[in-house]
Amino acid sequence: MSDHDRNENTDLPEVSEEDRTRMISAGAWFRAKDRAFGPGDTVSDWLQSEAEVDANVKTVSAERRWAEYEADRHLRWSVADRFSGDIPSDAGAVMSVIDAVAAQMADAEGYDPAVVGKVANTFRKDVANWAHEHREHHEKQELVLGRWQERGQVLLHTARASVDDVRKWVSDKVDQYRTYHAGEVVPPGGYLCANCHTRQEIANTAHLRPCGNCYQTRFRRF
Repeated sequence: MSDHDRNENTDLPEVSEEDRTRMISAGAWFRAKDRAFGPGDTVSDWLQSEAEVDANVKTVSAERRWAEYEADRHLRWSVADRFSGDIPSDAGAVMSVIDAVAAQMADAEGYDPAVVGKVANTFRKDVANWAHEHREHHEKQELVLGRWQERGQVLLHTARASVDDVRKWVSDKVDQYRTYHAGEVVPPGGYLCANCHTRQEIANTAHLRPCGNCYQTRFRRF
């Protein structure tokens, strides 16, 4: 089944087939719990849960998820390399390079523009979210632009971002920049479920999964 067979809405959070099954199972269990596990139609519980899940998330193939993973690595490495010998003066410079590299990737053979657009949006969110968290610091802070671990080797580049400059990136868009959704390729760190506040720890760059407690799909960094 292709990525679009189950749901045509590309704006929905994206999950793997495995996570979709878990979400449906959890929904069916909660339906049974609501009637105190008394007599009821378990098949109906499952079908209703399935319909609800499919209306709220989009299931993507393993191939698509791997393509996103690879595109994210290429983008972050490429942006980091642009600053390997030069430190940008503000967050706007970082955003501009993300845009430029993403545009090149989208035009390159072998990259799906939709995949590139998705990982680029998350990267912009990382930059803006970091700056928002440090907005009250008077001194410039280090900003991790790219970090990738493979076969024991780590690539780490840093830049500095002006807190004042980043206001134009977060003004009136705080929720957009601070909210992460299941299915996004995210860097290592902690992610807090926006619904039940359960923490999800990401040790290495990976797709963000639905909350393991309530199966919601919205998160904040912590």
